[in-house]
Amino acid sequence: MAGFSFLSETFELVTSNSQRTTAGVAPTYPTMSIVNPDHVYRGPLNYFVTNNQDGSRNTQAVYLFDDVKLAEQFSLNVGIRYDHNEGKNTTNTFTPPATTGVPGPIFRNEDDLLSYRAAIVYKPVEETSFYFAYSNSQNPAQTAVNGACTADTCNTAPEKGSNYEIGAKWAPWDKLLLTAALFRNERTNYRVPSNDPILPAQVLNGASHVDGIAISAQGTIMEGWDVFMNYAYLSSKVDQAVSNFCLANPTASTCTGPLAGTANNQPIAGNPLSQTPDHAFSVWSTYRILPQLNVGYGITYQGNFYLNNGAAPLFQTGSFLTNRLMVSYDFTEKLSLQMNVNNLFDENYFIRIRNNGWATPGDARNVTFTAFYRF
Repeated sequence: MAGFSFLSETFELVTSNSQRTTAGVAPTYPTMSIVNPDHVYRGPLNYFVTNNQDGSRNTQAVYLFDDVKLAEQFSLNVGIRYDHNEGKNTTNTFTPPATTGVPGPIFRNEDDLLSYRAAIVYKPVEETSFYFAYSNSQNPAQTAVNGACTADTCNTAPEKGSNYEIGAKWAPWDKLLLTAALFRNERTNYRVPSNDPILPAQVLNGASHVDGIAISAQGTIMEGWDVFMNYAYLSSKVDQAVSNFCLANPTASTCTGPLAGTANNQPIAGNPLSQTPDHAFSVWSTYRILPQLNVGYGITYQGNFYLNNGAAPLFQTGSFLTNRLMVSYDFTEKLSLQMNVNNLFDENYFIRIRNNGWATPGDARNVTFTAFYRF
């Protein structure tokens, strides 16, 4: 099985604006108490664009996958993909109250990426299989959604990663599948500041890894009772977070960071990765009480993860658990009504949390009614 895909994106993204007086001057704000701040903004409401970005990115890809039967109980799954990625971007700067931006330098990036995967599958009996899989990945310098890169990053070689996985699948009966896997994901050369005056500003000396376990079950437990559940445990670690130059010259004044110029200029090494929860699981189950009545219930849990990754102290988010409920009733073979309640107990939680304090609140409790009619 072979295929070809093409992707092209062109856009303009406004990245920053500011509040100014009618003359285009930045206002002076009054001081306020951090203990009792004034929550009402009382400054000018004149918004002026201060900069925006023009960027484009084009990707062409060719890929090939195949499943080769080696023997009665062995098969080989292989795949290979070639990507050509190129793009450019520039930042236009506005000086309020001017409405025409001054274009900045144009930065360009172009990469040829080759990724592949292979898995050997052993199937001793029809309902059981074991496998070992390996795959690699490449992450080009120009990966932001706006195609942005800088003079320092545009010409950096792609980051590389490898994934190793061993697992098993078992289908004790036709409508139930159980799976378990152990895996290791390694980033072997992510970008870090070089801090070496004779090298480019960015070098590919960073390294980290994640070891994990994944377990899932899906299918029919008994007539009318269906379930889907999965659990994942992740153990992550930063192996190297500074350049080889700073590793060899820990007291060099050019080596940046909270402990720059000291014998321990790599406080991040040994820390877990940020934004990587240690435990996560979800369960969703439905049961048909009557031929016309079907109910479902599910829970989703996400464990703590670290917000920052540097010198102590490290800060963690709180874990959260949400519940959801579904009830559906078939009035006829063609007409049914369904109610879904998400976040049943109105749990207060946050998602997409950044270490600068920015976060998105999770959905509050909400109820949806849906009618289905089959023609």
